[in-house]
Amino acid sequence: MYCHWLDTSDPIYVKYHEEEWGRKRTDDQYLFMMLILESFQAGLSWKCILDKRAFFLRAYDGFDIGKVCGYDEKDVERLLKTENIIHNRAKIRASIQNARIFKAISAEFGSFYDYLRVYTKGRKYFYNGLTSNDISVRISDDLKKRGMSFIGPRIIFAYLEAIGVFCDHDTGCHLYKAISLYEPGIDDDFEIELYADELTMSYNKGYKISANNYDEKTGRIFLCKDDLLQRYRKRQINNDKLYYIKDDRSGAYIGIGAYYHNDDRCYLDIIIKAQYRHHGYFDKALYLILEEAKNNGVTTLYDSFECDRGHVLAAFLDNGFVIDHYFYTEKCGQRQKAVTVKIVL
Repeated sequence: MYCHWLDTSDPIYVKYHEEEWGRKRTDDQYLFMMLILESFQAGLSWKCILDKRAFFLRAYDGFDIGKVCGYDEKDVERLLKTENIIHNRAKIRASIQNARIFKAISAEFGSFYDYLRVYTKGRKYFYNGLTSNDISVRISDDLKKRGMSFIGPRIIFAYLEAIGVFCDHDTGCHLYKAISLYEPGIDDDFEIELYADELTMSYNKGYKISANNYDEKTGRIFLCKDDLLQRYRKRQINNDKLYYIKDDRSGAYIGIGAYYHNDDRCYLDIIIKAQYRHHGYFDKALYLILEEAKNNGVTTLYDSFECDRGHVLAAFLDNGFVIDHYFYTEKCGQRQKAVTVKIVL
């Protein structure tokens, strides 16, 4: 399955979808090329620009930033006469000015990617169907203040999709699962806030509850990235096998999940902020992780959750997974009994 917009009869478009779009890139030369091409897209289709990319590369000296910064009016006239590129004087002049500003930003921040990180926090965001958001608006506004043009919020949103900051593959596309499940790590710490009674079998699962992360007055527990990753390290789970669950709108981390082997069993583990559990996030994480386990030859998994967590059982059934049987576990301190399910894939 591919994204609905992909013309599978066009090999250039298919190659771009499969090998470039939505994949993280940080090198200045590529980021510069894509920013210039996206600015030429204004009012046109991306397919039109992509078909002309090879001609743009030759015309713009391989998008060498230093060379493009040195272009003058003679180069503007040359580009206007170059076949198979966009002959728009305003856009061509803007590309030269934008190159100079791009170079200045790279010098100021160390790289253009580091400039983008000011707004993206180094994270990857998952969307479906949006054309702009607060991040693209703020970047667009700042670039305009610096003197760039043809870089409105929609152009910047498309640019961030192209270089892998935003993943906007259709949820049914095979790359949506691949890219979202194997995101290449996290740059910044994050924190998950839960209530103590929402941590199923907390001591058995390896959470360390102390004065540093537990508020006795509110009963809330704050788990940072290191708290969560430590338990997975003990279970010998590599970071690239973890699924980081995010809020579609804000991009904030709201949970983490994985499947792992322990003795002769394979277990499922998903932890999500309580307020997000009924908004489809648990179902999404569950589906992706169980499908990945199934694709890797796992036939049964086990999961434990408290008896009153009916939404967990419903999510299994709604996603077509068979509950073979379940059984009660013993009480853990003052906590309720938990139910363990065997999921047949």
